[in-house]
Amino acid sequence: MPTPASSATWRRPSNRTLRRFYFYKGPPETDHFYTTSLTEQRTVLANGWVFERIEGYLYTTQVPGSIPLYRVNRFTLATGDRVHKYTTSFLEVTNLVAAGWQLDTTAGYLYPQATPTFAGGWILGLRCPEPGRCTGPNSYSNFRDYYSPILVSANTTKLAGKTRQRVSFRFRSPDFFGGGAGHLSFGAHGRLYVYTPFVDLLCPQGAPQTNCTWHRGAGFILYSDGCGICGNNPQMAAELFWVTGNKVSGPDFWSGPKFQNNREYMAELVVGDDGLMTVRITDPSTGLVMVEEARYTASTFPPSSPFPSELTGYWMAFATDASRDFTFYVTNLQVTWLP
Repeated sequence: MPTPASSATWRRPSNRTLRRFYFYKGPPETDHFYTTSLTEQRTVLANGWVFERIEGYLYTTQVPGSIPLYRVNRFTLATGDRVHKYTTSFLEVTNLVAAGWQLDTTAGYLYPQATPTFAGGWILGLRCPEPGRCTGPNSYSNFRDYYSPILVSANTTKLAGKTRQRVSFRFRSPDFFGGGAGHLSFGAHGRLYVYTPFVDLLCPQGAPQTNCTWHRGAGFILYSDGCGICGNNPQMAAELFWVTGNKVSGPDFWSGPKFQNNREYMAELVVGDDGLMTVRITDPSTGLVMVEEARYTASTFPPSSPFPSELTGYWMAFATDASRDFTFYVTNLQVTWLP
């Protein structure tokens, strides 16, 4: 019996997942058997089950927001029949065990819905986005089955006397850094143009970017391996957006930080009405300051699309990157205004 959450099983492999093989055994022992274990595969094939297909991919260890997939079985001595069931509900497991079933194992871990979430934070990543974009020459078919929302706020409350917007958060990833091409954008004191029907308050679907005069802001980019146009090839660079373009700044601003997977970092971005941007990244576990830089950005913006001193939004977004798959966790997000 398939699990109710099987729609959240990945269709394509990614880091830390294994193939979930589906086997079937016909009458008189009618059974559906799923496993990621090569040893179990050999056992069931030797005992009458037939391989049908790869049913998807399961995490081998629990990741934030995922839940266990339990496997139970029941053996009927009179008929020699063994049947397996799969469920994400431990209450159902308890009821089945009380009815004579046996808990086999935790078959793996999956998200309870196609777009995963976890308490207290967000997951950034590109999986299989807009309708029609998962197939064809411009597809994102290398990605998994969900589209993680871009975190965008068009406006925040700015009280009298406040001039600097502060965005702080913690971040970590099991597989983003050092994993090939890819980058993420973080910005404030502006608003980001993104062409997608799934995010509110952005350009209408299909609208030219030049129609969105509010596409402006200041922030930074995190790179997976390093910024190839930034001189010393750091994993961070400043990025300033305006209506018809952007500027990525490298070695004169960043000192070439090298971030590690499975390690948490604290980020603070402050952008003032005057265009002064400061960035501080620290490693809370060691107290090490990875980045601490400041720059006036207003003069970089062209006269036709000046620094957005009037805008109060912020964003966190993945790049349009069709060559790799990663997961990036953001927690403890706080957005405030300072004098």
